[in-house]
Amino acid sequence: MAPSLVAASGGALDPFQRLRQFAVRRGFQILAPRDHDAAIAFYDGVDLHIGSRLHAHLLCLSRARRSWLVPVDGRSTGIAAALGFPLCGPHELAAAMDFDFEIVRANARQSHADLQRFLATVPR
Repeated sequence: MAPSLVAASGGALDPFQRLRQFAVRRGFQILAPRDHDAAIAFYDGVDLHIGSRLHAHLLCLSRARRSWLVPVDGRSTGIAAALGFPLCGPHELAAAMDFDFEIVRANARQSHADLQRFLATVPR
């Protein structure tokens, strides 16, 4: 059975609680790994990722898994702009599901090539 979510103090649900409930209603399980090793082991077995953890998002993308980043700060905005993927808030999930991740792969390859050229110029 999927976990249930309850708003604190009986107040209205914030957008992220609503996103969690949306996922739970569709049969998804909400997990919070205890450390980075547990997280990496967990992500090895997933087909897709939706969450706010930037490094989890990048790990999934690096392993050719579809991943939607939920923005929480400026880092998510910057990396989304650099690699060309959409940020996914609680109200954008349905529209984001059709995103073509080949765009991200091509941008990441170009960014990697640019980084390699830069590193070649750094004195050792």
